[in-house]
Amino acid sequence: MVTETQPVQEQQPPAAALECDLILDELLKSPGPTGLEPGGNQVLVHKGDDKVPMPLVLTVTSAGYITLWDILTHDPSLFNKNMARDALKRKRADGSPEFTYTFPGPPIQGTIKCLLHPDNPERGRFDRLGLPVCKKANIPSEYQLAKHMQIRHPTAYATLEAERIQREREEDRKLQRQLLTSIAGRREKKKKE
Repeated sequence: MVTETQPVQEQQPPAAALECDLILDELLKSPGPTGLEPGGNQVLVHKGDDKVPMPLVLTVTSAGYITLWDILTHDPSLFNKNMARDALKRKRADGSPEFTYTFPGPPIQGTIKCLLHPDNPERGRFDRLGLPVCKKANIPSEYQLAKHMQIRHPTAYATLEAERIQREREEDRKLQRQLLTSIAGRREKKKKE
């Protein structure tokens, strides 16, 4: 059986992607902050020996740096220009891009305070428990607050969690006692009748 193969047609990127690449090329060509590469800017090629007494050193210069912004949090990140294109290709789990080269606005910050903040009404009790003070006051969500407590204050988190579990157990026991008392009271009334 003979089959004909169709010539493979190269897909052209959308016009928006081409425009993005052109803008990025211009940004990468523009002079930006330069600095030493991590680990220093000199590479020792030869230490020197009997044959060649002088050490041989190569100087490494940086391509420069460019600021990219996180699309969700608007936090700036400094990238080496050689790595900027790869950073701009990163995608989040939902498929949206992670970084942008255009300034999206000031960073988004929350207003929730850490449970260990000095302004917490329970701060006196926390002091008696010996828990530390945390001045973080820009947590964006309750979920992030829980993660902050677990990661930044694991001992305090464990202490408060143990207290919460104990308090729930006591409330459940109190409710069970009330139910038993109520049921026992009804049985006594029925016996008397």
